[in-house]
Amino acid sequence: MLWKIFFPCSLAAILIAPPLRAETAFARVEVVTEDRLGEPVLEFKCSLTSVGRLRQNPYQDTCLFTEVKYGKYLLRVVTPGWASHVQVVAVSQSDVFVRAGIAVANVVHYNGRPASYSVTGRTRPVLDPASHWLRLVDLHGNDGLIFDARLNADGEFRFTTDSPGQCLLLVMQKTHAGIEVIHTQAVELSEPGEMKISVVMDSAAAK
Repeated sequence: MLWKIFFPCSLAAILIAPPLRAETAFARVEVVTEDRLGEPVLEFKCSLTSVGRLRQNPYQDTCLFTEVKYGKYLLRVVTPGWASHVQVVAVSQSDVFVRAGIAVANVVHYNGRPASYSVTGRTRPVLDPASHWLRLVDLHGNDGLIFDARLNADGEFRFTTDSPGQCLLLVMQKTHAGIEVIHTQAVELSEPGEMKISVVMDSAAAK
């Protein structure tokens, strides 16, 4: 004879047992600072604060952070004689490396006025302003600044910044699938004033 034995108390205990807690993901974040020429800046302090937190975490003498939870953070870098650097850092893997470009603290004056750097030009062929625009990304300057510029009906554009250095010009296009980069071009801002450039694209990429 086959007997079926039930253990209602044990079964209930199994059903109400709390689920296992998922392990929290932690990362290591290393920060290196350099000037516009790519030379390292050795004396600096860093602060890493979670985005959305009202109070900033204190600065530390070393720019190596350990046991950082995955998420988005505001990185602040300060060093004597240089402008403060702030950027958003996404921590989504176990080892994160950040190269922060910093600029001198004083504003360079030109003919008695603060230095201004302008980039003007025209796209060829002419693009539809409703679905295209230009973006200028500061590669080595303070905060990794990003500037956007509209196109007019003739394909003309203008950027103005007070930060010299190497930049990357992107031609952006909005499509049904999302936003695409259809052209890239290097731009060097070395002398105050206006720089005129031509943005010549392949006709297939400009469609």
